[in-house]
Amino acid sequence: MGPAPARRPGPAPLLSASALGIERLALRTGDRSGAPGAMTVLRTGMGPQNAERAVSGALGTEPLRDAAVLATGFCAGLAPGMHPGDLVVAEETRDARGRTPCTGTALLIEELERALPGRTVHTGPLTGSDHVVRGPERGALLATGAIAVDMDARDAAQRGARRAPARCRRPGGRGRPAARTGPHRHGARWNISVPRSPCRASRVFRMAPFFFAPPEVSQMAMPLRQTVKVATYLFEQKLRKRDKFPLIVELEPLYACNLKCEGCGKIQHPAGVLKQRMPVAQAVGAVLESGAPMVSIAGGEPLMHPQIDEIVRQLVAKKKYVFLCTNAMLLRKKMDKFSPSPYFAFAVHIDGMRERHDESVAKEGVFDEAVEAVKEAKKRGFRVTTNSTFFNTDTPQTIIEVLNFLNDELQVDEMMLSPAYAYEKAPDQEHFLGVEQTRELFRKAFAGGNRRRWRLNHSPLFLDFLEGKADFPCTAWAIPNYSLFGWQRPCYLMSDGYVPTYRELIEDTDWNKYGRGKDPRCANCMAHCGYEPTAVLATMGSLKESLRAARETVSGNHG
Repeated sequence: MGPAPARRPGPAPLLSASALGIERLALRTGDRSGAPGAMTVLRTGMGPQNAERAVSGALGTEPLRDAAVLATGFCAGLAPGMHPGDLVVAEETRDARGRTPCTGTALLIEELERALPGRTVHTGPLTGSDHVVRGPERGALLATGAIAVDMDARDAAQRGARRAPARCRRPGGRGRPAARTGPHRHGARWNISVPRSPCRASRVFRMAPFFFAPPEVSQMAMPLRQTVKVATYLFEQKLRKRDKFPLIVELEPLYACNLKCEGCGKIQHPAGVLKQRMPVAQAVGAVLESGAPMVSIAGGEPLMHPQIDEIVRQLVAKKKYVFLCTNAMLLRKKMDKFSPSPYFAFAVHIDGMRERHDESVAKEGVFDEAVEAVKEAKKRGFRVTTNSTFFNTDTPQTIIEVLNFLNDELQVDEMMLSPAYAYEKAPDQEHFLGVEQTRELFRKAFAGGNRRRWRLNHSPLFLDFLEGKADFPCTAWAIPNYSLFGWQRPCYLMSDGYVPTYRELIEDTDWNKYGRGKDPRCANCMAHCGYEPTAVLATMGSLKESLRAARETVSGNHG
């Protein structure tokens, strides 16, 4: 008998090193069903010393002695054409100590493209920084040839990885040298300001996913910069022991509109009121008075305001995140007045496919114009979201049809949805949903993986609320309304009077008398303005829900 054939070596283990717990969580909850060997995901902690100590220690253990090492995490893209969810494979890393070449990058790129068809992979130098890079410094780094920038902890992890040789093997292929220090990272257009203290960082990132839970792998519905800013704001309110604070202000600088929607209760004002326009200084001042990090500009139709672009410009200059709600009939005509910004988005109202939407706004052709406006805005680089309101004439299938269209064909950045609220002055009082109708409608619409797949701009607990899996009290104070008449009590759906200052609204309103079971007008309300903030706060108060929100933020699982 001849000699036995040599046994082909099995796949080497893989060690993935990340500085932050949120990055480790993203990798631990990912799909590794196609991986042929064992994978260990290591959180190193912030700072070069922690990183080197953690990686060297892990490689000193028997199971990982011959492991290939990947330095992984989030980074900030520098090169034009990079988008959230893109992948960056470094050819080399750079910092003040010099340059570190990354070997085996071609193999890693090949496997990423095979495993993630359609996902963009960028390759080039990754530069390190010990601070948040802004403005001209970003351009200067790009001029050096770097395509992305990152804090220096993961470069230190790479240096620790040098201490042990590593070989790896791609699925179905022969063993070959691994990319010892070849990192793959989720590319991001924005820098993220991460606190230097690991304890503080973990607290901030624990709150990061709460307000909007994005739905696709590696693609945040809320941009990372916005997520971190809102998380930091929530953390500050907690430190200051504030019981009531605004998350987003509903700003209504006018009531006039170019449509007459049957379910709207905002345009039923006297002609004299409909002619009024809020001054720019008053609009901006109200938002600044509240201190909210975000503002939704509604109405009426905001694009009918002659100075709406100046209101937006000043709010963006103050680094407020601005959502301009519009029916889009004037959007293409007015688009030149605005500039794309990470702080600005158009929020287009689309309540169904062509026939249903045009019927809901009582005018033909509105759906087609809205679709064309969204396409044009996306083409020009604007962030575009949608807002869809559903009535008892809707079915799970009509909801699925429009959200599939917005998500897959129109490819808007994210989508909001809400059961219609029964405005007292709305012309149509027959088609508003009851609580049980709402729960059944969304439970069926979300079935079959739809909730997980759609880019829904809502927290996981609020979606549970819509399905009847959870119930909450109303926290209308968290999304206050400011209009031509002042701060509206208790919310933008109900009008129990107005006060001139935000402080009076918070301190002089009896908030305990509102909500289902307390006020008959609230009996069937499940609107996001009252219950999304409660879901956010409930997530903050629960470690289990915090981890769930973080997991679903990075994995896209809303189910």
